[in-house]
Amino acid sequence: MSPGGRGACEGGRRTARKAAGRSARAGCLRSIEMDGLPARLDDLRPLIARAARKVIRQKRIPTYALSVAFVSDARMARLNRTGFGRRGTTDVISFDLSERGLAVRLVADIYISLDRARRQASAFGVSEREEILRLVLHGIFHAIGYEDVTESGEKEMEKVVEREVALLR
Repeated sequence: MSPGGRGACEGGRRTARKAAGRSARAGCLRSIEMDGLPARLDDLRPLIARAARKVIRQKRIPTYALSVAFVSDARMARLNRTGFGRRGTTDVISFDLSERGLAVRLVADIYISLDRARRQASAFGVSEREEILRLVLHGIFHAIGYEDVTESGEKEMEKVVEREVALLR
């Protein structure tokens, strides 16, 4: 992966679904794109990519196209309203765009609210970088099928995310 967070088969910003189609045609079936991460956090790109690849490899997912967009609270609130009919912002939204018939098994767009990540980092007493990494991993686990709508699902999600964050410290 290049320092900009794009692999050799990846191009400019597009959704994961578009990347999946283009990557499959180009013979590249592993793509992680990042957009909107401020320059002051650029050092996070390789860590995020490494963490994402590790989780995907552990889950034995051979082909993937992920798009991770870092957005404001205002943008996240619009996504939350249009995607789920909910008011207000949230920290992470993950859209699983995978479809049968695609050469790529996992296709997902993940959105992270940088405003929310900053506030949560302060509230939880962790660095902003760690909280952003935690939210990206949370989004990836959602994309591969983990749910946190029940108490047991929430506990399982927290367990798997925290295990991965701890391994990256």
